[in-house]
Amino acid sequence: MENLIKAASDAKQANVTLCLEFLNRFECYLVNTTGQSKYIVDQVNSPFIGIHYDTHHAHLEESNLKLAIQDAGNRIKHVHFSESHRGMLGQGLVDWQSNVQGLQAIQYDGWITIEAFTNKVDGLASALHVTRPLIENELDCAISGAAFIRNLLA
Repeated sequence: MENLIKAASDAKQANVTLCLEFLNRFECYLVNTTGQSKYIVDQVNSPFIGIHYDTHHAHLEESNLKLAIQDAGNRIKHVHFSESHRGMLGQGLVDWQSNVQGLQAIQYDGWITIEAFTNKVDGLASALHVTRPLIENELDCAISGAAFIRNLLA
């Protein structure tokens, strides 16, 4: 915790917010849930440290996405919309309605970015175990993903 408190002080001086992203248990054992992230953020107790909420990891770890988001509240400072298979949004198993309802309940108005992966980048594909093409065209992924998000938020 000592290093995160120091990082929060440095973030304050630089006027940036650092966000802790929890990862699913298949990738990491350190921080796996929104609740664990909330605990750490609360211990640091700085407005310059927040939670990076990722729908891919939450899909694998949370029992109730909406409640997890609501419980974290304004500690959520950045959001990745990422599909269960990390490909095109809307073509996997993520419960998008629960995620959006949770974000709307906390009146989240920060960035929502698309996190999708391709198997075209050798080092990245092997590190993330992306063994099949999940995205045919990166531009189409961005355009259709943005439309998908706009439709969800409408």
